[in-house]
Amino acid sequence: MREQSGYRLKRGFDIMKRYQRTINEILMMEKPESFVYFSDPETYEILYISDETFISEELRREQYRGEKCYEILQGRLEPCPFCTNHLLSREHYYIWTYHNSHLNTDYILKDKLVDFDGHIVRMEIATALKSHEAVLKALSESLEGQNMLMNCIQPMLHETDLYVTQRRILDNICPFFGAEWGTVQRFGEHQILTQWGRRESGKWRPGRIPSAFVREYGELFNSYTQILITDTEAMKDSDPENYEFLKQEGVTSLCSTPVFTGSELAGMITLGNFSKNQANITLLFTLAFYLSSLMQREELYRKKMRLQYYDALTGSLNLEGFRRESGRLFSESAPQEYSLWYCDIKNFKYINDLFGFHTGNRILKYWASCLKDSCREDEAFCRISDDNFAFLWRLDEQDRLRERFNGLADRLASFGPFEEKNYQVELISGVYIPETPCGMDIDEMLNRANMARKSIVSPRGSRILFFTEELRKKALAGIEMEAEMRSALDKEEFVLYLQPQIKLTDVSGQKAHRAEALVRWMRNGRIYAMPDDFIGLFEKNGMIAELDLYIYERICILINRFKTCGLTSVCIAVNVSRHTMMQPDFVETYLAIKKRYRIEDDELELEFTESIAVEELELMQKVLKQLKKAGFICAMDDFGTGYSSLNVLQILPLDILKLDKGFLACEGEDRRRQIVVKSVLQMAKQLDMLTIVEGVENEEQLHLLQKVGCDYLQGFLVSPPLSEDEYRSFVKEELHGGESEIRQI
Repeated sequence: MREQSGYRLKRGFDIMKRYQRTINEILMMEKPESFVYFSDPETYEILYISDETFISEELRREQYRGEKCYEILQGRLEPCPFCTNHLLSREHYYIWTYHNSHLNTDYILKDKLVDFDGHIVRMEIATALKSHEAVLKALSESLEGQNMLMNCIQPMLHETDLYVTQRRILDNICPFFGAEWGTVQRFGEHQILTQWGRRESGKWRPGRIPSAFVREYGELFNSYTQILITDTEAMKDSDPENYEFLKQEGVTSLCSTPVFTGSELAGMITLGNFSKNQANITLLFTLAFYLSSLMQREELYRKKMRLQYYDALTGSLNLEGFRRESGRLFSESAPQEYSLWYCDIKNFKYINDLFGFHTGNRILKYWASCLKDSCREDEAFCRISDDNFAFLWRLDEQDRLRERFNGLADRLASFGPFEEKNYQVELISGVYIPETPCGMDIDEMLNRANMARKSIVSPRGSRILFFTEELRKKALAGIEMEAEMRSALDKEEFVLYLQPQIKLTDVSGQKAHRAEALVRWMRNGRIYAMPDDFIGLFEKNGMIAELDLYIYERICILINRFKTCGLTSVCIAVNVSRHTMMQPDFVETYLAIKKRYRIEDDELELEFTESIAVEELELMQKVLKQLKKAGFICAMDDFGTGYSSLNVLQILPLDILKLDKGFLACEGEDRRRQIVVKSVLQMAKQLDMLTIVEGVENEEQLHLLQKVGCDYLQGFLVSPPLSEDEYRSFVKEELHGGESEIRQI
């Protein structure tokens, strides 16, 4: 769209400022045989008459003020029985003819309600008709004006395309007013400029107007003003500078009517070089009113569409908009030519909790801008919900797709506000490549991409996983397993195992004072499923809280069995899931069971994974304080697998820190590894925390820990998970020196 030069804009603004006219001033410019008067529709008092000599040569202005219109104009003592006040509106003229016997003249009358000095008043334009031919001509002109107006308005009632409407308006008003050219503009975010006329007729056309000038125009006009120059030659002496400008531009006459939506200037109707029907020029006000309604309707439609198809925070497509856009793309190219990605930001809730929702929203906007920059014209993306996004990329080799994704992940990782905090934003994404032929809709494809995303198990870094049929079979098996969980709990198919924890200074003697409770799903005397197969499913369906409670109570029973048979001084650690911790009665329930079985404080330990601190830091701090007050020993498990700040250890009242085996497997020189592990262990010691390193599987790792120092070891080097009987056998000699047999129960 062409934008006007600064000089033309400034010159045009000056012209508009000089030649704006109110509707009342324009009406008073009616033909010589006409006069205009205004009266109060309630009191009938005359407020103004443009030319009182039409009524009487002797009448002067001071003589009619406050007089009744029916007295002055009709010579009556009471309101006229044919008064049209009740028929008038602000939108349309009421046109009629009448022989005024008091003035002995035939008139064609155009009546309307208008704003006059801040009040709604009756306006009547009276045109004297000297002959029958004059009557017919006046009626014809009025009828033509009304027909023209209706031809413009009628399509607006049904048309939703503003460009089409603007074109129809110009097709009607330009010929009616004999204009050589015309424009209708819509300002704002979605500017539309529609033009009419021969290219050679005149040079000057209003082009695209910058928003700053639109604001100035809006301050200049109101909905009852109009720019009107009926003859530029009349400006030659009074306004030579603007006269020369308009003459050079080929403008002989000009009329611009503003279109307002509320108090905002929304558009402009402009006619150039018009030559007839000037008496009907005020019809453009009515046209502007209807065009304003259409613009408002279109804007509401746009807002509705944005709400329906776009995400309010990021401005990107929402899921509904993505469905529509993917349908369009698939109509142009086969689905098999695309890869569908379902992606989310790792630990986003933790980011919100740690850095605030404002920062979280900034990340989402930044991520959306990264995707927007990455997507080509024939690709699309959307925000599904929260931190979940989906995108369609053109299909390529998997390595190239990975490379493209990693480039995006690197860009997100460089999110400015986190660089100073040494925190990296990371992604996980599932990818589905449609099969040939593809009979699925976009929702089914998204489900498969999401299935792949949920199958990603990765403690660190951005990761992607491509959907495979084997992955789907595994997911279906998980669904079947999920269906059996309730009955498995009822049948007590979940069996406890204990993995010993040995004090580092007692490795040779292997005194197993401590153990971690683990669980196996047993069926018909054999292991049916390992924890990795079902714990995730329990967490998804909420049954993990029941399993946690089931294990916790059975550990309390087991501790009592151990004590009954002489096996004392053993502390058993029990895992607590995020879902369990969030139960409103969690602390009360666990404390009641502990008291019921008379468990001592040093016989039981509750382990919380690092991921809980990442996701629910504030709640975890509150719960741990309650547990500590109730006498529980509390530990953080899997430290080092996630992204919790070291400062978290200072915030949370923990007794034990369990280091993940990842600390032992970190890459780099042995010296560097020693420094990292030693630093964490020393920090924990300074915070009065007991330290346990899990996943110790070989002598090399043992020697490392002997150098840097820790309290306890856990892993296959010490012992695999043991059944209750196996654990008793494992510890009886170490705890009792072989002096007494542990009674079997």
